[in-house]
Amino acid sequence: MKVLKFALILLLIPYYGFCEELKIACAANFILPMKEIIEKFENEYQVKITPSFGSTGMLYSQIINSAPFDIFFAADTKRPELLVQNGTGKDFFLYAKGKSVLWTKSENLKNLKNFEEVFKNSKTVSIALPEAAPYGKTAIEVLEKKGLLEKFNDRLVYGKNVSQSFQYAFSGFTDSGFCALSQALSEKGNQGVYFNLEGAQPVVQGGCIIQAKKSAYDFVKFVKNSDDTIKKYGYEKP
Repeated sequence: MKVLKFALILLLIPYYGFCEELKIACAANFILPMKEIIEKFENEYQVKITPSFGSTGMLYSQIINSAPFDIFFAADTKRPELLVQNGTGKDFFLYAKGKSVLWTKSENLKNLKNFEEVFKNSKTVSIALPEAAPYGKTAIEVLEKKGLLEKFNDRLVYGKNVSQSFQYAFSGFTDSGFCALSQALSEKGNQGVYFNLEGAQPVVQGGCIIQAKKSAYDFVKFVKNSDDTIKKYGYEKP
């Protein structure tokens, strides 16, 4: 009987290990730091975090269609501000400032001197859909300023988010790819090289609370105070 009781207790531990659950929507560029932050927060607060990663535009669309998220971490400020304005969200916040870069692991491109040369010498270049992904939008703006978009538009291969754009380049499906600096600094990213986009504006990332739970506010504060993790992946404080 004692053995049976002990076995039942063991079965119940995973179920009762967390006293609450938070569901968050997070932009794909922030996957790596967010996963580290979640692990630390769960250990300290005993709150289970369930993340959904995707393009900012896709996540925004899900939220306005009543997806059950508690917090939205976007890759821009526009969409969380819109959610606050229409009453879906509350308490807008800033949490990071990132950079869009061009990344490649092609031996033929690694030693070129700047992103323009890499872009011009790439037969295919992946990029996140600018309508949905702010990092893709930033890259498009730079290409337009440099007069490269119209001339080389046919070599762009669009991914649904910045994570897919990086994966296309990493897998060799494209010769190079526009991605977030955080991805270029990852373990996979270290297998290639990245080039800064001269003239690119930083990508200021904001968010908002969807469900006003104490644990949601605790988690936002925890993210904003995770300076070491944020800086580790190439982000700055906004």
